[in-house]
Amino acid sequence: MILGIDAGNYETKISTQEGVHKFRSLLGEWRDRNFNSVYGNDMEYVYQGRMGFAGDIVEHECEFIRERFGDTKAHEDAKLRILLAVHQYSNDKENDIVVGQPIKTHTPDQKETIKKMLIGSHKLTVNGETKTFNIRNIDVAPEGAIAYWAYEGLEQHIRFIDIGSGTINFASVHKGRFVDRDSFTVDYGVNSVKALDFNSLAAAIIAESSKRWKQDDPVRVCGGVAEEVINNLSTHYRNCEVIKPWDLHPVYTNAIGCFELARVLYERK
Repeated sequence: MILGIDAGNYETKISTQEGVHKFRSLLGEWRDRNFNSVYGNDMEYVYQGRMGFAGDIVEHECEFIRERFGDTKAHEDAKLRILLAVHQYSNDKENDIVVGQPIKTHTPDQKETIKKMLIGSHKLTVNGETKTFNIRNIDVAPEGAIAYWAYEGLEQHIRFIDIGSGTINFASVHKGRFVDRDSFTVDYGVNSVKALDFNSLAAAIIAESSKRWKQDDPVRVCGGVAEEVINNLSTHYRNCEVIKPWDLHPVYTNAIGCFELARVLYERK
């Protein structure tokens, strides 16, 4: 099965041929409970002999909550989020996936680390259901820039702002080619600041991006709060719009972009 997965710090988003899904990226310790029912996206998992909770249940039942923020997904928590996504939303034993990595750390060594920790066979139990599945192919895409694969506009030169929970990615694409010189990541996001003010967030985004981008550049915005900041961003960028691929919420843009790229890479293999 082909999947696009955006293992965000706050939520993990998944795109497949059947549609999109998401769950909280929270991870926590396992413990015995007197009342063992699960709700919605609650997950009790067993992986490589390790037991734990994931999703919404963590916020209610765990003492040691892991919601790891940072500018890389090359770590064990991100690996577990991705494997949980495959377990929950793939109906095949063989899987081909594309996942995201912030632009700042989208380097050959970081990409190779992510590929090595995910490629191959995995046995995972979630809420009592054990699945053994194989990740047959994997590629790692730069977050923000992968939005290009979910975008249907015809501009030859375009900028993308991907507002995440722990990072904000600024990506430039010219005639379908990623322009590294004008692309970058800042190490803060919606959930990594002590007090969130959308006016101040938009002002910070403009201050960062205007060092390299022009006011008349086509700018497309995605991420969970894209619609909350678009009016403020439009005071500076004259051609600024929110991306809603498949007519869905902009929070799914990276996952959909990963899925669309995965289709190109893997559908004919």
